Amino acid sequence: MCRPLEALTHTATELGSAPLPTEIPKELELDALTMALVRSGEVFSRRMQNATERRSYFESLFKGMPGYVSVVDTSFTIVHANNAFMETFAIAEGRSCRHVCTREFPGGNCPVAKVFISKEPVVVTEEGIYPDGTAALWLVSVSPVFDSMGQLAAAIESRLDISEVVKADVTRLYGT
Repeated sequence: MCRPLEALTHTATELGSAPLPTEIPKELELDALTMALVRSGEVFSRRMQNATERRSYFESLFKGMPGYVSVVDTSFTIVHANNAFMETFAIAEGRSCRHVCTREFPGGNCPVAKVFISKEPVVVTEEGIYPDGTAALWLVSVSPVFDSMGQLAAAIESRLDISEVVKADVTRLYGT
């Protein structure tokens, strides 16, 4: 004889990791199922709260990172960026990254394009210009981001202005 409520109770119990008697009298099946579902819901709620807290924590870390950090998908669209990037370049998520580097097309010497081709991290120095016209020398580090299936999904780029460090080194070495 098939007892679907007992099977459902067993499944809900496993989800909630809540111990219940293995033999449930037929007249108590609905009560046992109710308890198992409540316990399962409580466990799920705690797990969701923990996941939300972890996501918030990492979001805060990402947004506050030094330098200019962005995540670019394989269509060269900025899908995520830290506060410094958003404020300095005034480019919203969803726009093409080529606007930051004033490139007509993605590719060429673009370190993100290099990562998309090689699927390996790339570190380069790159000359550029801030939106206010100030020249800059950036240390650019780009790493691939893979999805759960192992497919290349995006690249994360960290851009650090090293202009002042280079000027100080030149002054120290050559006295100019």
